[in-house]
Amino acid sequence: MGGIGFKLPQLRLNADIAGRPLKEFIARLLEGTEMEIAGVQYSFTMGSDIIRDGMFLEATAIGAETERVVAEIFYSDASGKFTLSSCADPVSVELIEYLIAEGKRRLPATKFSQSVLR
Repeated sequence: MGGIGFKLPQLRLNADIAGRPLKEFIARLLEGTEMEIAGVQYSFTMGSDIIRDGMFLEATAIGAETERVVAEIFYSDASGKFTLSSCADPVSVELIEYLIAEGKRRLPATKFSQSVLR
């Protein structure tokens, strides 16, 4: 199991990355990727889903016998709405609150990320 590996896509970055140094931009991409909530260690994965036409942020319980996705917040580009799915029973309210707050903050792409990733 160990740590988390990241495979960043090749990006064509604007010269000044919207006025922020590259180190700060990468730190923002990776922030909040692993943390403990309500006594459970989670890793978080954000990505784009071309089949469902949107972006997701999912929580994976780690440190147990088997890692498993327990919840996901999804932003649909088609409808402009968020949905929350739980893949485990029970899921702590603290995790759900975190996913909702982070989903609203990170999904959909912001003007900053759109200007950097074009």
